[in-house]
Amino acid sequence: MLTEIQEPSVVFHSIGRSPSVSMIIASTRKKVLLLERSDELAKMDNIEVLVVTGGTAGANRNLGVSKSKGELLLFLDDDVVIDFRVLDKVSRHFSDERVGAVGGPNLTMNPANVWERCSGYVLSSSIGSSVMRWRYRAMNGPRHVDERMLTGCNLMVRRKAFLEAGGFPEDIYPAEENILLHKISKLGYSLLYDPSFVAYHKRRGFFGHMLQVFRYGRGRAMMVKRFPDSFKLVFILPSAGLMAFSSLGVLSIFGVVPVLSWIALVVSYFCALCFESIRVCGKNHDFVALPIMMAFFPLHHLAYALGFLYGLVKKK
Repeated sequence: MLTEIQEPSVVFHSIGRSPSVSMIIASTRKKVLLLERSDELAKMDNIEVLVVTGGTAGANRNLGVSKSKGELLLFLDDDVVIDFRVLDKVSRHFSDERVGAVGGPNLTMNPANVWERCSGYVLSSSIGSSVMRWRYRAMNGPRHVDERMLTGCNLMVRRKAFLEAGGFPEDIYPAEENILLHKISKLGYSLLYDPSFVAYHKRRGFFGHMLQVFRYGRGRAMMVKRFPDSFKLVFILPSAGLMAFSSLGVLSIFGVVPVLSWIALVVSYFCALCFESIRVCGKNHDFVALPIMMAFFPLHHLAYALGFLYGLVKKK
């Protein structure tokens, strides 16, 4: 039975006598998928569940931590589903005092329509997400990683490390979990990727995906401005590519560079996308998605590039 506390906006679902894990779900919606399995949660008396609403993702999670009791903090989104049985295995990683956080992949939830499947394909592709694809497909592990490979929709953090790092930033979204993990790593803790720690996540449609990726780029740029030591070359590649395409196109119009040079660059880019689209659709036996993928890839890159540039010039 849910017990609601009017102030602050926290709902306790199930509290064990001595919870070792606090499950904190930052929600902006009335529906929380995991709470539909309350019968399974009720059997887990070592877990408390807190659903927090009313603020930014970072603020909601920080508020949940302040009201929680567990030594391990499990952060989940309200639209993911996990296998509760894997939590014991994930928790055991923290027997090593050097481990500060453990995360895993979030995979496309089934059933999914063709737009949602394409979103998942692009996010899990090396051309679509580079090293960040670890967040969207099960890779080899467990292994030590950096913050780029982990995501906040299924993330377990040691309370001590969380508090030492100062919690989530409340003025940046998204990338708030990347900032937290970056700070935890700088404190000397290790970050662990466990491919068995899977969250099934509902993907967005075409326009929702592009808005999401724009925000990813914006958040990453804001993080880089605040923490310059977090910068990696891969973060700026889409924006650099966009500026190179645009600059060469303008220069070719005025005859400064040969038009064929610009055409060759464009053709090479789209040939690479075509090959990757065929590879991904073939691997997933989903050739219905092939023509959509050809549009998803370049617009995905464009959305991230514009978001990153916007984040760089954004004052706050």
